[in-house]
Amino acid sequence: MGLDPIPSDLNLSERQAEIKRREKYGARYTHSRRKQRTEEAIALAIEQLRTENRKITKSAVARRSGISRETISRSYKHLFGAENP
Repeated sequence: MGLDPIPSDLNLSERQAEIKRREKYGARYTHSRRKQRTEEAIALAIEQLRTENRKITKSAVARRSGISRETISRSYKHLFGAENP
């Protein structure tokens, strides 16, 4: 993630606060990367189904992408656009 080392001149409470800040940053970064990869997998599955002239449904995309239909319905329905089943 490109973070500099924690300065050695920090006292214990400052050091702990810096560690906590970095953990929070790391969690946000990880979440955004995971969400991005999931969106890419769903978009790829939709494109493959479209190329094959198959009906684009959340179930078909779930099978193709390996992501549960429930997750797709709950968090990624915006990727379906006009063909949102």
